[in-house]
Amino acid sequence: MNPIKIQITYTADDLQKAYMLHFNKKLPLKSRRNLFMALALIGIGIIVYFFDPFNGELNWVCWFFMGYGLALLVVYYFRLFTIGKRYFKKMPENKNLFPYIFSDEGISFQGENSSKVIKWEFFQSALITDKMVLLYSNEAKFNIFPRKSFTDSQFEQFTQLIRQKISNWK
Repeated sequence: MNPIKIQITYTADDLQKAYMLHFNKKLPLKSRRNLFMALALIGIGIIVYFFDPFNGELNWVCWFFMGYGLALLVVYYFRLFTIGKRYFKKMPENKNLFPYIFSDEGISFQGENSSKVIKWEFFQSALITDKMVLLYSNEAKFNIFPRKSFTDSQFEQFTQLIRQKISNWK
């Protein structure tokens, strides 16, 4: 196989889509833990409000549960729909362009001061969609490869290489 040479430029939208894909496919329940907690708190608050055996003495508890649940809900959705944009802002501008070479041996990364080859064995799993590829080194850490950085033939060649080299791919 001929090595594939590309330069990846990330956008905030790329990172946002990658994190949404990661949460939806890899962590469907764990990523929604705060959502479930918020809905449970709101539900408990409503139940205690309508079925208060103490004749209104626990109204403050109801409002506290519902308010805290609502605050958790707002924070959950804010974090969920802004995570990619927040990570993008943390990326240094001069490191936004990453040159990569994909070969049978692994992935070569050319930095400003160093170069590194990551063997395919390093990656535990991969998520392949028609818009991007996520390569996982562990359950939570992944590298993002958006399709827009490849030509169509390069992307097909890249996904074939991943399917050959990484046994756990979806």
